[in-house]
Amino acid sequence: MDKDRWRLVESIFEQALEQDDDARPSFLETACAGDQALRDEVEELLAHNREVEDRGFLNQDAKIAPPLSPDTEAKDPYIGQDLGPYNVLRQLGSGGMGKVYLATRRTDYRQQVAVKVLRSGLDTESILRRFHNEVQILAALGGHENIASLIDAGTTDDGLPYFVMDYVDGEPLDSYCDRHRFSVRERIALFRQVCAAVHFAHQHMVIHRDLKMSNVLVGADGVPKLIDFGIAKLTTPELSAQTLVPTQVGHRLMTLDYASPEQVRGNPLTAATDVYSLGIVLYELLTGRKPYVLGDEPGQDSYSVICDTEPAAPSASLNDKQIETAPAELSKISGLRSATPKDLRRTLAGDLDSIVLKALRKEPQRRYTSADELSADLERFLDGQVVAARALGAPERFLRWSRRNPVPVALLATVFLILVGGLWHLSRLSDQLVRSAAIEGATLEAQTLEAVQDFYSKTIVDKIKDVVPVTHRYQMIHGAIPVPASFTIDLGEHLRQSQIAGMSARLYSDHPFDYRKGGGPRDEFETTALRALRRNPDTPFYRFEPYEGQPSLRYATARIMQPTCVACHNSHPDSTKTDWQEGQVRGVLEIIRPLDADIARASKGLRETLAYMLGVSVILIGLAGFFLFREKHG
Repeated sequence: MDKDRWRLVESIFEQALEQDDDARPSFLETACAGDQALRDEVEELLAHNREVEDRGFLNQDAKIAPPLSPDTEAKDPYIGQDLGPYNVLRQLGSGGMGKVYLATRRTDYRQQVAVKVLRSGLDTESILRRFHNEVQILAALGGHENIASLIDAGTTDDGLPYFVMDYVDGEPLDSYCDRHRFSVRERIALFRQVCAAVHFAHQHMVIHRDLKMSNVLVGADGVPKLIDFGIAKLTTPELSAQTLVPTQVGHRLMTLDYASPEQVRGNPLTAATDVYSLGIVLYELLTGRKPYVLGDEPGQDSYSVICDTEPAAPSASLNDKQIETAPAELSKISGLRSATPKDLRRTLAGDLDSIVLKALRKEPQRRYTSADELSADLERFLDGQVVAARALGAPERFLRWSRRNPVPVALLATVFLILVGGLWHLSRLSDQLVRSAAIEGATLEAQTLEAVQDFYSKTIVDKIKDVVPVTHRYQMIHGAIPVPASFTIDLGEHLRQSQIAGMSARLYSDHPFDYRKGGGPRDEFETTALRALRRNPDTPFYRFEPYEGQPSLRYATARIMQPTCVACHNSHPDSTKTDWQEGQVRGVLEIIRPLDADIARASKGLRETLAYMLGVSVILIGLAGFFLFREKHG
């Protein structure tokens, strides 16, 4: 083919790339003007171009060459030959843009390498630009342990460009994980190395644009390598002109199963595009399934699914409704992840669902801003921390913090138990002290009133009763004094009204004198006290209960019939019982003691003790903070 003919073929080829699939046949018919040979040559280049776009370089979709027979090797001009200092051993693979060979460096030191040689006849301007773009990107990314490095570049004797890179003798990421039956945590740890490689590329202004399982190879050493930057994009201003620009929808450079919505729509691509593809890889790595079901060929149905259909959460994708061959398929998927179906769903549910779905959001601005941010959230998951993709409630955040920091949590738990236990004990002790003090006080008050009455009866009444009238009507008779019972009753009422000692006293009986109005039991306590004291007169009867709206102690003691009183009570005209005997319970003395003041004093003491305990707690919390700081920065 002469130069003019080749220029014509190349020109029509370049213009044809700009056409939609539907419009291309009409364009070729017009551009070739009936020259079928010319059209065949252009369509051959278009077929090669489509194969490149569908397959890429060094991916598992490309045809992997089997060992070649001697006859076949003899037909390949490069096998057994030298390309610079490299001796070509055999073909590794073949893509639309070129062939890849295994070679050995024959000078200085021996090293197995992969050599990619541009396919003869494809040295058009666009394909050469793409080929050199890949060389430029590999040169920019050299040195990262998870990226196949560029070693050398040159031109064959027949003028075709080639470049030399690390030979990755490995298998795709998912195959490697399945063969080793890696758990979810082990898969995430390996995936984070891929994120590190992608983030490194982004830092060097490179967007991969074709991240997929087959472009991540894991060698025998367990180190994943990112390969195939054939359609990557350089975003540096000085190099961006060299980057291949996408054309119409039908010829966008992408692998549909891993393509982002913006790739399908033809919108500008950013680092978020690679984050989306990483999300697809992670989804597949965790579940053994892709998030979408796409057609075999590109089309509007597939594009609509990618752009408009929200993927099921990873955990939700592993249920009987989603997998037709369940439970056998579920058991296989979970078994390859060293788990049961139930355990696998439980592991994926929650944080991992949120992380994957955030990476797969349709809007680029709602995804993780970088591969490094995605990796950091996965690290938080592995460490049991709160992930950025999922908002957690305070209880769950505290639970996770507790799992990460057992020593500070133990100290905090100790503080809490001391506070709760101490407060419970102090409250109980305070209540006991209030009750004990009230009982002791009521006992003393009852004994005091009985002593006063006994003193009044024996010292005063007995000495002057023949001179001064002694009657319960003493207030109506000039010069009269009260009988001892009336004296005690009126004294108790005086104490109640004057609030002296904060108590009141009352005398009552189930056989009161007729003139003593209200002298019988007034409520259930007094009725019960009479029965109890009649059975056991030596033991006071008391209860703590509200009285007139106040918490109070009601304390009752038996009034025993004395020998000197029997005759009087049996013969008195107002007596309602005339068969009294010595030692019988003739009535009850009740002390009613409000507890407000006692409770207030106890509460004050409790507050002071609580303040002391809080001080101790602050010290313990400070120690917890110290351990936390040391753990975080140690």
